[in-house]
Amino acid sequence: MFSHSKYLVSSKIDILGLSLSSLICLLLLRVFNADSTAYLAIVLVVSIVLDNGHVYMTYSRVFREYSEDKVFFITVPILIFFVFFMWLSNDVPYFWSFVVYATFFHFARQIYGINRWYMKKDGMSSKIRDFIIYAIVILPILSMHFNPYFTVMFYTPNDFYTYKSEMLYNLVIDVNILIVVAWVLVELIDYRKTKEINLYRVIFVFSNIILFGAVGYFARTAEEVIVPVMMAHGFQYLVLSTKTENKLHNISAKKIAAILLFLATVFGGLDTYFQSLFDMSNSYLFNYTELDKVLLSLLLVPLFSHYIYDMRIWKKSYFEKLEERRC
Repeated sequence: MFSHSKYLVSSKIDILGLSLSSLICLLLLRVFNADSTAYLAIVLVVSIVLDNGHVYMTYSRVFREYSEDKVFFITVPILIFFVFFMWLSNDVPYFWSFVVYATFFHFARQIYGINRWYMKKDGMSSKIRDFIIYAIVILPILSMHFNPYFTVMFYTPNDFYTYKSEMLYNLVIDVNILIVVAWVLVELIDYRKTKEINLYRVIFVFSNIILFGAVGYFARTAEEVIVPVMMAHGFQYLVLSTKTENKLHNISAKKIAAILLFLATVFGGLDTYFQSLFDMSNSYLFNYTELDKVLLSLLLVPLFSHYIYDMRIWKKSYFEKLEERRC
């Protein structure tokens, strides 16, 4: 009935790391008081190491592929700096809104990519599953735009283009429920045909249904929205980067994970420190000096380079190479 071999990393790591780590994080945030040391520690570790820090885990991959396309890897950060500096210099509004929406799109793409890897191991290609995985991520985030009872602030109170409407909020919830029902039916129909189901893929999708449903519809604070999502994204990235480097270079997974965590802690800490030097309360950024605009543009280069580099390096057939090395 259940397929016990079609995991990406290992049975325990797939379930506890790729799927359930974010839900454990969300549960801990609910258990601990928001003023407690434990609560603050979770928020700081996740935001500094796994969110800001995971950006710099990309560069072990970039250094290896740099020689294959130097123009691409050099041009990307230069263009990002130029676009952001021009944006800030011309006082174009909604700068932080762009950063927030780009970040959520990046989160959604990673979940989509992991699900596609699972489907590839199952030997399937399913447009309806692609649609469902995007929907279970996007719909709860969309609902926050209409939620009349809750406002999320990331950089500024105006990061989201909100339109408070209980009718639209409830409509999104209803559509989300229908999507979940559709997913269950798709899995049942497929099971009737094959008499087999990939337990790890199903748990991964179901955990994201719970995660994004919880942060979209039941979160009480901004931390309960963003921290579990950052936990999911950063921890998944750490796990998959460790596995990739381990198989491609035959280095101990524990050693690789320790190195990546060290880099994430150091550079994530520096990134967080430099972010704290900027006043991000003005969404139009009119009060920044030219030097501030240069420095802020530089600060965002690693983040957005990571977004674009990932769209390239994770499309390469790394997992095919991993499978070859297992044989």
